[in-house]
Amino acid sequence: MSNRIFKPFIVFWLAFFITVGSLSVVISQATATMKVSDHVFVIDTSGSMDGKPIGAGNTIIFPGVKKTIIKYIQSPIMNKAKVMIYTFDRTVRGPYERQLKSDYEKREVINYLEQLQAKGNVTHRYEALDKVFSDLKVNAENAGIQAIYVYSDGLDTSPGEYTLKHILDKFALHRAENNEFLFLHYITLGVELPKDDVDRLNGCPGVVLHSAKKGEVPALFLVELSPLMLDLENIRLNREVEKKIRIRTTADTSNRIKIQTIFDDLSKIGVLVENKPEVVALTNSKITVTFTVDNLGEKTPPGPHSGYLVFTPPDTNTVIMPSKLPLKLNFRHKCEIMLKAPPGENLAPNLGEFDPWHGLAEKNHIFSKTFKLYPNTSATNYGDSIEVSAVLEEGPQQLPIKLFTGKGLIKGKSIKITPADQEFSLQINYKEAKKGKYKGHISFRPTMSEIKGENIIALGKAPMEYKWPFNFKVPKKPIPVWRKVLWVIGVIIIILIVVCKLMTPKFSRSLYIDDPGFQLSAYNPRFCLKRWKTLGNGKDADIKHPSLPSRIVMKISPLNDRAVHAVALEKLKLGKAIIVKNQKFTWYVGKKLSTLDDNSLEIELSSLEQ
Repeated sequence: MSNRIFKPFIVFWLAFFITVGSLSVVISQATATMKVSDHVFVIDTSGSMDGKPIGAGNTIIFPGVKKTIIKYIQSPIMNKAKVMIYTFDRTVRGPYERQLKSDYEKREVINYLEQLQAKGNVTHRYEALDKVFSDLKVNAENAGIQAIYVYSDGLDTSPGEYTLKHILDKFALHRAENNEFLFLHYITLGVELPKDDVDRLNGCPGVVLHSAKKGEVPALFLVELSPLMLDLENIRLNREVEKKIRIRTTADTSNRIKIQTIFDDLSKIGVLVENKPEVVALTNSKITVTFTVDNLGEKTPPGPHSGYLVFTPPDTNTVIMPSKLPLKLNFRHKCEIMLKAPPGENLAPNLGEFDPWHGLAEKNHIFSKTFKLYPNTSATNYGDSIEVSAVLEEGPQQLPIKLFTGKGLIKGKSIKITPADQEFSLQINYKEAKKGKYKGHISFRPTMSEIKGENIIALGKAPMEYKWPFNFKVPKKPIPVWRKVLWVIGVIIIILIVVCKLMTPKFSRSLYIDDPGFQLSAYNPRFCLKRWKTLGNGKDADIKHPSLPSRIVMKISPLNDRAVHAVALEKLKLGKAIIVKNQKFTWYVGKKLSTLDDNSLEIELSSLEQ
C-alpha cells in the first residue's frame, strides 16, 4: 500500500477510535449519574416449594413463583432497572445480576429463572437476607428505589445468629443511613408466621408483609413514583404550587389511588396544606398535583418544614414505592429589601445626557450609578439570593452594559447578590454611542424577598420580578469647523451662480442681422462675466428670445468665407449700414468697441429708433 493511501487510512481509523472512545466515556458518565432502580428477588429453593417430600401436604408453587417474577420483569417499569436474584435453601447462592438495558438482558434473566429448581431440604431465609443487606450498595446521591422481594413457603431454619430481629435491625439501620427508599416485601406462601414475627414485620418502616393462601402466589402490582422528593419552596410568596409526579406501574388496571398531604408540625398550629386532585388513576402517566396553603400567620414558625404526600393503594397486592413521598416547604416571615441611592444621590430614572464627544472629564466615557440595599431583619437573617440583570430595551444601538457587585467584581449583564452585599452598581459604556434616546431597566428576581423603592415596578409573576426603569439621551454629534467652512464657501458659490443667472441677458423679440453672411451674438455689460448668447444669423434666422435690455453689447461674426464679407464687415466698422432690424425697431450702430481676432466686430448698440 502506497504512502498516499496508507497515511489517510491510518488517520481515519485513529480519528474513529478516538471518537468512539470519547463517546464511551460520555455514555459511561451519563450512565453513572442515572438514577437506576434495584429489584432484588430472594427465592426459596427448598423442596417444599416443589411439593416435596411427596405426601407431606406441600403444594407445587415454585413454577408459579417463577412465572410471577418473569411477568414482573417483562413489564415496562423494569426498563433499565437492575435485577439481582438470590436463591436459598441450605446454601445461599447469588447474586445473579443484570441491568435490563434491552430485551436481550431481559431474555437472559428469564432464561436464568426458568432453569432454577427447588431441591433443598432446609430454609435459611434470614441468612440469605443478611447476605443481601451486605451486598446491596447504595449511592446516596443517585440512588433510585430499591425493592427486595422474599418468596418462601416455610419457617426459617437459619443458624442461631440469624434471627428476624437481627435482620430487621440491620435493614432499619441500612435504610436510615443510606436510602429511605429501600423497601422489603416479605411474601409468605401458605405459611402462618408467629404473632411476634408479624408484629415485628408490620412495625418496621419500609417492610410490607404479604400473606398468601396455601398453593397461591400473589401477583404484586408495583407502582413507582418519581421524583423521590418534592420541594414546595417558599410558600409565603406562592400560596399555590403545582408539581408534576410521574407514575410508572406494572399493573394493567384502571384502579385509582388516594393521595393526601400531611405536615404534622404545621397542622398542629392550624396551617393547612391541601392537594388537588385527591384521587388519581393508576396509569403510566404524569400527573399534576396542586398544593395550596391556608391560615398562614405571623405566628407560623419560620424555617423549613417536612411532610409527606401519602399514597393509599386500592388493595394489598398493589405496592406503591414510595408509599409516602417526602415533601418540604420553606416558610419565612416577610423579607423586604429597600433599594436606595447612596447618601447625597437619587434614583431618578432619567440618567441625563451622555455626550461621547464632550464628556472628556469621565474616564473612557463610562457612566456609573450605585444602588444600595437596605434589608429588614428577616431578609438579613435568611440571606435571600437575588438575580439582577440589566436590559437595554430601546435605542439606536446596543451599548455595553455591566453590573458590578459591591466587591467590585465584573459579572456582566446578570449577577447574583444577597442583602449582605449591600450595594451594586450599573455601568454603561457610551463611547461609541449613536445619537438618540435609549430606554432600559434593571430586573430583580429574589427568591423570597419583596423589593421596594422609588420607581420600582412589581410585575406580579412567579417568581416575583421587579423592575427599575431608566433612560438617557445621546446628543447629536457636533459639526467640525472645517466642514462648516466648506458649507459657507459652497453657499457663497451657489449665491453667485444664482445672481449670474438672474443677470444673464434675456431676449424676447426676434432679432436678426440683415445680412445672411453674419452671425449675431450678445451679452449684457452689467454682468460680471462675458457670456455671449447666439441670437441667430442671416435675414431668415427668426429666433425668439426673452426680453432685450436697452443697453447691450453685440458681436457680429462673418460666416463662411471671411474674404467674401470683408468689404461688408468694413462698412459696418465705419457705421455706414444698419446692423440690426426687427419688425418694429431699427437699431443703429453706436459706439465702436473693438475688432476681435476672428474678424468679428464687437459694438455697443446705444440708440434705438422706431
